[in-house]
Amino acid sequence: MSVNVDNLVLGQLPLVRSGMKRVEVKLSDRVDRLETKVDGNTGVLAALGRYLHDIDHRIEPIEAKLGIDQ
Repeated sequence: MSVNVDNLVLGQLPLVRSGMKRVEVKLSDRVDRLETKVDGNTGVLAALGRYLHDIDHRIEPIEAKLGIDQ
């Protein structure tokens, strides 16, 4: 009787492995897409930082002429 149970369990292993492989592929795809989005957002944030720095650099002389403390 136990031999039949062992055979049933061993028979299910390929199905379990293929299911796990599908999950692995889906997760890998989602991680790749998230990495792409993070990279894009990082670029946008860096550009915004440069933009704010440039504005600050342009405003400093105006504040100095007006006598505004920074």
